[in-house]
Amino acid sequence: MEVPQRLKWSIDSADAYSVAKARRAVIDALSTMTPEKADLFTVETVLGELLGAEMERGHLALVITVERGVGGPSVHIYTQGRPGVSSTQGELRHAILQATRVPMSIEVSAQGTHICIRVPMDYEMSANVELWKAAVELARDHIKTVKGRLNA
Repeated sequence: MEVPQRLKWSIDSADAYSVAKARRAVIDALSTMTPEKADLFTVETVLGELLGAEMERGHLALVITVERGVGGPSVHIYTQGRPGVSSTQGELRHAILQATRVPMSIEVSAQGTHICIRVPMDYEMSANVELWKAAVELARDHIKTVKGRLNA
């Protein structure tokens, strides 16, 4: 089955069921667009944290698109209304977003926010295997440290 160049979901950010369903559909679409070795787990983790931050903001229009690109597929999240991504709450969420190696950009304007996440491809991981492994371990250690502090 051929996946279209662009897929789109429009949801209310306060509807937890719709947000979860859209997140799962995005990952399913990405799995058909990427090679087996693409790091979709990390992408799903980051996507889940970003969508969780949007859910906390209340009822806002949320549009999620998946697009094929030359460097691999990307996920775009568009929100309307007051900017709020820069104020993600919680140490654990901050650690996850800061410590992962998912290429991401955030554009904020008075009209809303645009977040772009690009799927890290297998050739990027193999370009410098030792650096990639060190970054993954650092991210895991940082997240464990934050979880330990929060549970204490």
